[in-house]
Amino acid sequence: MDWSKVHRKLAGRFRLLERRNEDGDCVIHCFGALGQTGVNNDDVRYICGFYGIPYSEDWRREETRDAGDSFYLLIKTDD
Repeated sequence: MDWSKVHRKLAGRFRLLERRNEDGDCVIHCFGALGQTGVNNDDVRYICGFYGIPYSEDWRREETRDAGDSFYLLIKTDD
């Protein structure tokens, strides 16, 4: 895997909002160009590694209610 391509795609376009919410999800806010391109499993694996969150294929995208192209990435945690 060429992680440099993933890094360039994601750089500065995501931030951790909650490490674990009441539903057991880690909440990541994705914005900017990611609103048009979305994310895939490799992107989620990179984000999990960036924040030290155990990677899980159990993730989903949830749209935000703002006027922009941002979305939330909800990653199920095992804790």
